[in-house]
Amino acid sequence: MTTRQTPLHRALGSAALLLLLAAGCATDDINSGLYRCDDDQDCTWGWKCMSAPGAEKRCFNPNASDTGVATPDVTTADGGPTPDSIAPKPDTVVAHDQGDDADQGGPTACTPNVSECVDLASKRACNAQGTGYLAAEACPDQQRCEKGVCLAAQRVVANISATVQIAYDTFTRTTRTIGGLGATFSYNAGPAGPTTSPQALNTCRLEPLGTSSGGSAVDFDAGPISASGIPSGTRTLSFVTGKGYAATPALPATLYPWGQLLTFSGSGANLVHGAFSVKVQAPTRREIIGPAHMSQHTRTQPLTVSWNGATNKGDLLLDILDDANTGSGSYVRCRVEDTGSFTVPASYIANFDTTGPSTIVLIEHHSTSFTAKGIAEGSATATLLTQSQLLLRP
Repeated sequence: MTTRQTPLHRALGSAALLLLLAAGCATDDINSGLYRCDDDQDCTWGWKCMSAPGAEKRCFNPNASDTGVATPDVTTADGGPTPDSIAPKPDTVVAHDQGDDADQGGPTACTPNVSECVDLASKRACNAQGTGYLAAEACPDQQRCEKGVCLAAQRVVANISATVQIAYDTFTRTTRTIGGLGATFSYNAGPAGPTTSPQALNTCRLEPLGTSSGGSAVDFDAGPISASGIPSGTRTLSFVTGKGYAATPALPATLYPWGQLLTFSGSGANLVHGAFSVKVQAPTRREIIGPAHMSQHTRTQPLTVSWNGATNKGDLLLDILDDANTGSGSYVRCRVEDTGSFTVPASYIANFDTTGPSTIVLIEHHSTSFTAKGIAEGSATATLLTQSQLLLRP
């Protein structure tokens, strides 16, 4: 039976033999390991005449490793080092550190020449002997590691946002705000989906609810993100597996930075290989003022929506959503100038449901594009959504 050799075995074996040799307990049994000798010829064939410093020479079996005791570090009869013949046998499997090319955390057995992912952006290969891993190797830019292989990541997209929603509470008849910070860093694991063509200013189109840009987007942790410029102080967005990014502490809507310059920054991690910093201006407060909340409107007539805080520059999105429970599952999206009002043609709402309320949403986006090492497309967005509800009638 072959026994795995460890440093502890070697130390115990060496100490035991040295104590016996130093004790001078002579014996006439040539096979005992304590037989006095002058050279190897005095010992049983295959045994060696050895001595510890200051001790008499004794016969010793170099194959003692078969019993689980390793050969001690002693000298042979001719004064030279212990020969290679008393080293552990070739069939003894010993997992050992490979120095600079292996993990520093201790011996690791692995499948020879097979790679594994260290994280989303790097991999490491097992050496040819299967005794340890070589140094980790980073995947090329815009690639991810999957099952030990670097694959195309199909564009890494980053979206960081500060959002506030102003809504009219139907039950309390008061206006309430909902605020928050968020971020997504993702890549497409499959082919990218079709892109939506740009919408002309002051036009509307009918869109299905729940549309997707296509592809198989996979979110990942790009490291903590710092959000500064908020009245209550800097917030940190941290990634939680299965939940994504969330601000710590959470951002109350009452502390939304109206009109402030926000800065988002991070050092990067995983597929994001470098630091980034981007600034974006938050919108000022505005609300829908017409039609009145929960008022009635004939769906065969054009619908005029008005709002306060108009700047007469830039553009907004104006959405009219069919009733979520009984409606058609569609909504109207209009891209409008920020003049304070816009009229939606009747043809877009003529088939909307009349048994439940429709929702009017005015959206203001302020966005700054950015790139960084590993990020093909990035944007920081500060968004205002202000909404009201309307009862459509035949």
